[in-house]
Amino acid sequence: MKKYLIPALILAMAASMTGCGRDKPSSASANSNVSSSETTEAASDETEAETTAPAEEKTEEATTEEADGTKETETESTEPSEDDFQEPSREPQDLSGIAGYWYIDGDASAASLHISNDGKFEAYYAIGIKEASGYIIREYSKEIPGYYFVMYLDSGEKYMTFDDDGSEQKNDIYLQGENTVHYVRLYGEGGLADDGRGPGEEFCGSWMCDRANLEITQETDTEFHAVIKWGASASAHAEWDYPLVLENGKLVCSGKGTKTFVEYKDAGSEPEKTVEYTDGSAEFEMSGSDIKWNDKKEHSGDDMLFKADIYA
Repeated sequence: MKKYLIPALILAMAASMTGCGRDKPSSASANSNVSSSETTEAASDETEAETTAPAEEKTEEATTEEADGTKETETESTEPSEDDFQEPSREPQDLSGIAGYWYIDGDASAASLHISNDGKFEAYYAIGIKEASGYIIREYSKEIPGYYFVMYLDSGEKYMTFDDDGSEQKNDIYLQGENTVHYVRLYGEGGLADDGRGPGEEFCGSWMCDRANLEITQETDTEFHAVIKWGASASAHAEWDYPLVLENGKLVCSGKGTKTFVEYKDAGSEPEKTVEYTDGSAEFEMSGSDIKWNDKKEHSGDDMLFKADIYA
């Protein structure tokens, strides 16, 4: 009986040891679980690093751009854009500050320049023949830097330039082309003296052309009077007398002009006067800063331009 009891006890103890072993993981299983946990944590750390890294890089890039000054807030620029350097516009401009009649060095017998309020110009030789015409544009120059006036011919070719000193009214300019020429404004756009007497006042005053002298006076708002004396010799001259009215910017005499030949026989006697006609017609019109005489009776004034007599 004892022989059978001992083997049974041995079998029971073995079974008990086997059952307890199922509740405890083996060393291999434990190592496997630890490894898996470390891998998961590492993967999580990498994901977090990838998520935060771009933000850090962007912040660093932004800081670099601000430090280099390459990324700036856009602000309104006062410097002219590229459009300011395109083909000059021929649209009318208000250039009344430089409008008027200009003469070289202020000499009324020298070459002249007429600038209108809208920026158109006409240049004349001293003898009164037109040299050039065109328009003026105020432009910006990067080289100066600043604004200046550019005179363009009617063809679009650049003619001359002069500086813009910022003053509203100019009476003294230096035209720069092949040579620098000094011009002085003697009269405003309103005409000779520009004294505000109204339309037609630019005709009034004394004018000269060779041996001929023209004197125009204003009698009423629309009525004027002109006398031309043209020397034939030291003791004789022809004289034209015209009553005039203002019509469409011209002074007009319609069939009431008188021509008289005046001769002094000797120094102590009255001159002899011979009336040649009393039905003359004529027109006077401004040509730049000069006056053109259109004698419709005998065409005596063809190609004549009277300039202001500054010594009168």
